[in-house]
Amino acid sequence: MFVPAYFQNVFSSRGVSDTLSLFAIGATMANLNAGIVARLRMPLPPAEEQGRIVKLVETENQRTERATTRLERQIELLREYRARLAADVVTGKLDVRGAGVLAIEAGEEAETEPDDAEPAEEGTDADD
Repeated sequence: MFVPAYFQNVFSSRGVSDTLSLFAIGATMANLNAGIVARLRMPLPPAEEQGRIVKLVETENQRTERATTRLERQIELLREYRARLAADVVTGKLDVRGAGVLAIEAGEEAETEPDDAEPAEEGTDADD
C-alpha cells in the first residue's frame, strides 16, 4: 500500500518522469496508458518508512524554498544597489574618475615583488 503523499513524490520524481517519457506513445503529444503505468517499477517501503520519507522531503523542500526566497531577495537588493550606483555616477553624485587607474595599479602591485626583496638566483630556491 502506498501512502498518498509518498506516491505523489515518487510518481512526480525525475526518474519516474524520465521513464514515462521513454515509454510514452505518440510523436506530437506523448500519451500514457494504464499498461505503461502498470509496468512502472517504483520502490514500496513499509508505510511507516514512507511517512518518514515524506516528512524528510517536506522538510528539505521547505529549507530549499527559504534559501531560494533569501537568494531572490539578495539578488533584488543587488540590482537596486547597481541601479542606484549607476544613477549616482550619471548624476555626478559619485565621482569615479581615476577609479579604473587605481584598480589597475592595485592589480600590478599584487603581481610585482616588493622593492626590498632580492631576486632568487637561477637554479636555486629562494626559500632555502
